[in-house]
Amino acid sequence: EIMRNLPSEKIVYFGDTARVPYGSKSKETIIRYSRQIIHFLREQQVKAIVIACNTATSVAAKEFRAQYPVPIVGMEPAVKKAVELYGDTGKRILVAATPVTIAGDKLHNLLERVDVEHDVDLIPLPRLVRFAESGDFDSEEVKVYLQEELKKFDLKNYSAVVLGCTH
Repeated sequence: EIMRNLPSEKIVYFGDTARVPYGSKSKETIIRYSRQIIHFLREQQVKAIVIACNTATSVAAKEFRAQYPVPIVGMEPAVKKAVELYGDTGKRILVAATPVTIAGDKLHNLLERVDVEHDVDLIPLPRLVRFAESGDFDSEEVKVYLQEELKKFDLKNYSAVVLGCTH
């Protein structure tokens, strides 16, 4: 999307495939990894940094914005859009994300602002990123995992599921 909107800009992409998933790591580790990546990107003399990971955004973006003189754009689950689209349906919205994102203040602050009717439920799905990283989207193992995790919810009461991970 960045390349489409800014076709004349040079893009430096850093995909940390060696250390994913971030959602199961400690906040300190996520901050350390993210700081290393920001240092690398700054050495490339980038004009801006996009943290394309909800977990890293929720843990580190605010701190990094205060520390670095380059614009830092973060990601967050599409909760606001889901509430706008489905909040008045009388049904609930389910947000699936990493445990770190769900436990973090960033998501809860967002929910306080946009989920005035308290229609949003949260579910941590720590194994989902592993499946996505391996390209496993519809195996029996994925189906069993999701069925087991989602059985806690009566899904007919939901109008939307927000996947709070960039994978």
